[in-house]
Amino acid sequence: MEGLMLADTGIVGSIPLAIGNLFNLQFFSISGEIPDSIGKLECIDVLPDLLGVRTVRLVGSKDTSLSNMSSLNFLALGRNQLEGPIPSELGSIGGLQALDLSRNNLSGVLPHTLYNLSMLKGFLVNSNLLSGTIPADIGNRLPNIGFINFSSNRFHGTIPPSVSNLSALATLALDGNNLSGYVPSTLGRLQSLIGLYLSDNKLEANDREGWEFVDMLANCSQLQRLILRNNSFSAKLPSSIANLSTTLKVLDLSDNRIS
Repeated sequence: MEGLMLADTGIVGSIPLAIGNLFNLQFFSISGEIPDSIGKLECIDVLPDLLGVRTVRLVGSKDTSLSNMSSLNFLALGRNQLEGPIPSELGSIGGLQALDLSRNNLSGVLPHTLYNLSMLKGFLVNSNLLSGTIPADIGNRLPNIGFINFSSNRFHGTIPPSVSNLSALATLALDGNNLSGYVPSTLGRLQSLIGLYLSDNKLEANDREGWEFVDMLANCSQLQRLILRNNSFSAKLPSSIANLSTTLKVLDLSDNRIS
């Protein structure tokens, strides 16, 4: 058997432990409590539209036995009804390249173990109830990351300057949180940056300081979307805005106090 889809079937009772013996299973979709034996399924393989990464999708539940899936490359748990804290054991899936926990009801802080996933290229936890701060050393812990989406949560604090060390980062979405302070000017070192989404926060800039990041973003030659809507940016818009990439398609500065 290569595919087993049991979600939303109305089946009651527990899932038999023998499911862990389906060693050729490639796609698994299920609601309810996941038995520990699922951790034996190390051959879960590719979805045609995901460019060869190995995938498991679980609907309506999460389980720490997933940490035994050492060969798992892609874990998609988005758009479910997951709630509570994210288990730190997920940080033990060393080969994970993409983690999607978006659009659930997950709460608490992001386990620091997730930042140890050095192979991670996509990190999506948007549209949850997560809180806490973004680690100061995030730029030293995710060397292969290309896509970060932490939007629509409750993160607070500042944007760590170390983000500028993420040389492969193409999209940084931090909109819809409670982030404050100045935008690090060092973001201009992100040569792969295509989209920067910082709207609906409490980020600042005034006539004395805070606009330096716009000067530096002129170095991001691939930048296409710069979304700064609904923050606490004030004073006169710097003339360096005219130096932004010629590839820029969307610039949103609305709902600020810019003169």
